[in-house]
Amino acid sequence: MSRAPLSIRAGQLRELIARSEDELMVRVLGYAQRFGYTRYTSTLAEAWRASIAGLSLPVIEALETSDHVRELHPDEDFSHDPIAAFGILEAKRHRARGIALGMFLGLMKYYRQSYTDLIADARFAPEDEEWAMRFVSRTFDRVELGYATEWACGSSEAHFEELQAANRDLANEKNKYLTLFSSLGPPVLLLDGEDRVTDMNFAAERLFLGGERPGVSYYGSAASHPLPPCLADAVKSFHLDGRLQRRSSVTLGLDDQRHDYEVLIRQMQDVSGKFDGVTIVLTDVTGRLRLEVQLQEAHDILERRVAERTCELQRALERLHQETVERERVAAEQRRLDVRMREVHKLESMGVLAGGVAHDFNNLLTTILGNTELVVRSLPKGDAAGERLGHVEIAARHAADLCRQMLAYTGRGPIESHEIELPVLVREMVDLLRASVPTSIELRFRIAPGVVRVRGDASQLRQVAINLVGNAAEALGERGGSIRIGIDAVQCTRADLDATVVGLGLPEGEYVALSVSDEGCGMDAATRERVFDPFFTTRLAGRGLGLAVVLGIVRGHAGTIAIQSEPGQGTTVRVLLPAMASRPVAAVPPPLREIVNATGSAGGTVLLVDDDPMVRSMTALMLSSEGWKVVEAGEGRDALAIWAAHRGEIVRIILDVTMPGLDGPATLAALRAAGCDVATVLVSGHDEGDVGERCAGLGAAAVVHKPFTREELLGAVAGAQAFPTRGHRCVAFYQPPP
Repeated sequence: MSRAPLSIRAGQLRELIARSEDELMVRVLGYAQRFGYTRYTSTLAEAWRASIAGLSLPVIEALETSDHVRELHPDEDFSHDPIAAFGILEAKRHRARGIALGMFLGLMKYYRQSYTDLIADARFAPEDEEWAMRFVSRTFDRVELGYATEWACGSSEAHFEELQAANRDLANEKNKYLTLFSSLGPPVLLLDGEDRVTDMNFAAERLFLGGERPGVSYYGSAASHPLPPCLADAVKSFHLDGRLQRRSSVTLGLDDQRHDYEVLIRQMQDVSGKFDGVTIVLTDVTGRLRLEVQLQEAHDILERRVAERTCELQRALERLHQETVERERVAAEQRRLDVRMREVHKLESMGVLAGGVAHDFNNLLTTILGNTELVVRSLPKGDAAGERLGHVEIAARHAADLCRQMLAYTGRGPIESHEIELPVLVREMVDLLRASVPTSIELRFRIAPGVVRVRGDASQLRQVAINLVGNAAEALGERGGSIRIGIDAVQCTRADLDATVVGLGLPEGEYVALSVSDEGCGMDAATRERVFDPFFTTRLAGRGLGLAVVLGIVRGHAGTIAIQSEPGQGTTVRVLLPAMASRPVAAVPPPLREIVNATGSAGGTVLLVDDDPMVRSMTALMLSSEGWKVVEAGEGRDALAIWAAHRGEIVRIILDVTMPGLDGPATLAALRAAGCDVATVLVSGHDEGDVGERCAGLGAAAVVHKPFTREELLGAVAGAQAFPTRGHRCVAFYQPPP
C-alpha cells in the first residue's frame, strides 16, 4: 500500500527533526547534566546520539504515515503499538541495568522538553507550531505508555530474577574488561580529577610498584595510588597545555636496564562529567630508538657515501664537460683547418692551372716574338710593316709580363735570395711609393726597433710593397686619407699561423711583419675569401693579379698573409716573413749565370730538343742565322739517338724543360750517364718545382726563360761552357721552394 504524500507541515517537522540530531543530543545532555541524571547514564557522546536517533525514528515514521494526531484511548493495546515499540525496548534495557521506572520517566520528560524546545525555536506558523507540539507530545505519550506497559508486565519475583541475571552478566562484563585492561602490553594508568592513580594495569604495576602477579591491586586496601614522580612534570604540562592529549618521554629502569618510554596523556572521553580524569599510556620505545640511532648512523654513512659518490660523479661530469668542450673545440678547430686546407688546395690548384696556362702562353709568345724579330730583321729600315710588327712585339712582351705575374702567383718562380733588412728596403722605396699614390693620400711609416733580417728577393719584395700600397690607395679612392705602413718583429704561435691564408704547416717562431692599412671601404666575407684569386677584381679596370702576385711571392719566401677587413672599416694586410734569427735558411747557390746580349762566336752543331714544332722551327732559324748548324729532336728519346749518331759533331745542346715522355732534366741525366759533357742550355716556359733538385750534378750551363729574344738565346748558347763529367756538380738555377 503506497503512502499518501506528506503535507507541508508534516514535511517541515520531519525535516527539522532529521537535520537536528546533534542539536537534540546537546539539549538532552544539558538537561541531564543540569538535573543530575548523568550519574546513571552513559559517558560516551555516541551513546547519547544513538538514543536520539532511536527516539526520532518513531516520530519520523509517524509523520510519514499521517500528520493526524493520534489521541490516546483507554482501550488501546500499547504493547503492540508501533510507536510505543521504542519505549518497550528501552524498558527492557533500562530495567536490566537497574534503572527504576520513575528515573526513566523523569529523563524522558527532558527528552520530550528538548523536542518541544526545538519546535518552539523553529518559528513555525502559530497553528503549525500548535499542531507540531501536540503531535510530538502524543508520540512521546505513546512511548512512555509502552515503557510503563512493559514495566507493569510480570511479577516482582520475575523482575528480581531478571535483575540478578543482569547483575551476573554485568559482573562478568566487568571481569572481562578488567582482564583485558590488565592484559594490555603497554603500561596504562587511570587518574582522577586530582591526578591520583585510580587504576593501573599489570604492566604499570610491574613498572611502578614492582608487582609480580596481575590483579593484586584490584583487591588491595588502597583505593588509589599517588602519581609516580617521574610522570608529574608530564601531567602538569598536559594541564597547562589545555589540549585533549599530549605526548612526552621518560626513561625508567626495568630488569636492571634503562628503558625509554613515550608517554601519551589523554583526557577521558566522558561527556557526562562523571569521570574527569586522564589516561596515561606508556609505550616502550627503547628498541625503536635504538633502531632509529642505527638507522641514523646508517643514514649518515649513506649520506657520506652519496656525497662522496656525488663528488666523484660531479668530477666525472666536469671531466666529461671539459672533454666535450675540448672535443667541440677540436672539432671547431678541425673544421676551421679543413676550411683553411680547402683554401690552400684551391690556391695550389689555381697555381698549377696558372703555371700550366703560363707555360702554354709562353710557348706561343716565344713563337710570336721570335718570328716577329726574325721578320723585322729581314725588312729594310723604315719599312711600314716593320713598325706594325714592332707593335706586335710590344703586345707580346706585355703578354709575357702577364705570364710572369701568373708564374709569380704560383709561388715557385725563380728567387734571387739574399739577406735583406726590410726596414732599409722600405726606406729606399719611400719616394717611389709616394709617387705611386695620389697627392690626396698621406703615407705614414712606422718601423719598430729590433727587426731582424729576412732572406728573400729584394725586387719581388719591392713588388709586394708596391702592390699592397696601390690596392690601399684604390680603396681610399678620390676622397683620400692615409695609408699606414708598418714593420714589426712578431712571435707567431700555431694558432696565429693557422689563421692566416697559407700559414698551415709553417713553423712557430719569430717573423717579420710588413703591414699596410687603409681607411677605405673595406671588404665583406665573400670578397675576403676570393681576394687572392687570380683575375678576381672589384674594379672596372685591372686584371685582378695584384694580390694574387703578392700571395705567390710570399709563398715563395716561405711566408704567409693575414688580412683583416670589414665593410666601412678599412683593410689591414700583414705579410709575415720568417726572420733569419728564428728560422735559418740554408745558403742558396748563386743563380745560373745570367745571359748576356752578345752573340759570341758561332760555329758547330747544336742539338735542339723541343716538343713544340713552331718553337723548335723558330729557334732553329735564330741559330742558323748566326751560323750554327742545327739538328732537331721533338722529344728526349730522339735526342739520345741523335746525340749517339752525331756525338763527334755536337758542341751545344738546347733542352726544353717540359716535354712529354722524357722531359728536359730526365734527358739531360740520360745524356750525362752516356758520357755526354756538351755544354747544355735549359729553356723553361714556367717554374718547374723539382728541376733544381733533379739537375743537381748534371751541369746545366744556363737557363733561358720563355719568351726569349734572339740576343738572349744566342748569348746563352755562345757563352755556355762544357761540363766536366767527373768531380763537379751543376749549380741550381733557382731556389727550390721549402
